[in-house]
Amino acid sequence: MDTRAPRPDPKILPELKGGDLYRKAMEPLRGKVSIYDGGQAFLSQFIEVKREQGLLFAAFWCMSEVCNGGFHQFFSNPTGVLAPEAIRGFEFIGMSEAARIVAKAVERLGAPYPRDQQKRNEALAALGRGTDSEEEEGPFPDLDQEFYKWSGSTKFASQADDFVRRNLDLFFK
Repeated sequence: MDTRAPRPDPKILPELKGGDLYRKAMEPLRGKVSIYDGGQAFLSQFIEVKREQGLLFAAFWCMSEVCNGGFHQFFSNPTGVLAPEAIRGFEFIGMSEAARIVAKAVERLGAPYPRDQQKRNEALAALGRGTDSEEEEGPFPDLDQEFYKWSGSTKFASQADDFVRRNLDLFFK
């Protein structure tokens, strides 16, 4: 299914900054891919959308969750369902360092990756909460810090916008 968005007016393309362009590219996925209905629903919906949009969508959700509350939050929330796609999404848009960090976090949950939220939470519980000094950070303080250091405050938005701008035909019709 072609879920590409309508192409923005070329006159406004240079003005789209700070995440505006990549958000326009993902807009058609609203309501088409649910992170709230479990692994099977997510995967069946994910394969129905344009691959490039789906990968950007996964990278976006991972970035948002990890920057908001760390990997523990990402994995414990419904968004954790898309962690494998987030790795591929970061690689796809040229953010290999982010992909590497997310892959290290995913490895800690074991194989196969638990798409089911309850199973992810059981895996997180088995990892423990960390040492007393890491109590608030959960079992990923090292990877959280690596990810925060890598991501910066606007790095994802500017790199995602640049990637979409260089590949307009993948995201817009």
